[in-house]
Amino acid sequence: MGIVSAFMALVFLGSAVMLFMPLAHDDGLEWGALFPIALGGFGAWYTFGMARYEYRAKKLRRERGAPEPGAGHVSQ
Repeated sequence: MGIVSAFMALVFLGSAVMLFMPLAHDDGLEWGALFPIALGGFGAWYTFGMARYEYRAKKLRRERGAPEPGAGHVSQ
């Protein structure tokens, strides 16, 4: 989740640059960049939260000595 969060943050930053870059050339704002900005911002925020929960769960399992999910043997 950390990698996805970093990618979404890059989408957010790249879209913000796309929005404001025309101002350097005395053009209007590039309003089409608002959707990727919203998508990248929400995606980065959401996946960062999920990465934080994943980190906390892994830390708690390590403290309790519990195995990772899906790491055990399933008998039939």
